[in-house]
Amino acid sequence: MNLQIYLNLASKEEEEAQILSNLSVTLIYPYQTMFFILSKILFYLLMPIIVIMITLAWGIVTKSAKRRKRLLLISLSLLFIFGNSTLINWGYRFWETPPPSNPFAQRYDVGIIISGGMMINRASNSSQVFTGKTADRFIQALRLYKKGLLKKILISGGDISLSPLGKEHDSETNKTRQILIELGVKPSDILLETQARNTRENALYCAKIIQALPELKSSILFTSAFHGRRALGCFRKAGLNTKLYSCAVRAVDLGYTPDNLLIPSEQALSEAYQLIHEIIGFVVYKLMGYC
Repeated sequence: MNLQIYLNLASKEEEEAQILSNLSVTLIYPYQTMFFILSKILFYLLMPIIVIMITLAWGIVTKSAKRRKRLLLISLSLLFIFGNSTLINWGYRFWETPPPSNPFAQRYDVGIIISGGMMINRASNSSQVFTGKTADRFIQALRLYKKGLLKKILISGGDISLSPLGKEHDSETNKTRQILIELGVKPSDILLETQARNTRENALYCAKIIQALPELKSSILFTSAFHGRRALGCFRKAGLNTKLYSCAVRAVDLGYTPDNLLIPSEQALSEAYQLIHEIIGFVVYKLMGYC
């Protein structure tokens, strides 16, 4: 009798635990999705060109001559600051994590490549590969693998667009795997994580994969130098004592010529957006306790 009561209570506790688990997943998933969407919208609104256009349009339509003059001056000042190649290059020099001075100094069980910008968003067939601005991430990992310094390569990243890509677009993760195999990496040495939509999810999902494989004791993280602070913080917060390999460095040895110092550049505006995006992202992640 007592045993039957105990079994009934145990069964009831298991059912309650399952209900709470399902409820937790139901609550957490929409929260993560909402965070993902809101962060995308916020970063679009904070693009330098958007801010400049808003202040310029406001200055044109306002009835106050004093406010018009002030807003037009602000828009021109913002254009000069965010479009100035020299200032933006200084910003990257300050923010970027330095690349390793001796990249071949140590062996690692797994190299983790964070996707994002390694392939351009363009329809392609199975034999086509169109690399993007951050392709250096997989190139540097490939260099270590070819030297025998990486046993496995883990590529992490899912679809990060607000609207899903069509069937003609293969995922960046799969395309990166394809090109690595074509360049000599054994298919059995490549691991894929295809669910992550942001840096925190990259860290959490990669941690689960690596922790499930006890043979993968040491790891190194390949990501862009401007993304290094946030990425490393997230991965260590997820329980991985990984090392950082900064790639795709954007700060260059820029000459102090009149065009770099005085003439606004559309490329600098784009680079400024990426830098602002990352700094804000790092601050938000810090406040949220993600890194």
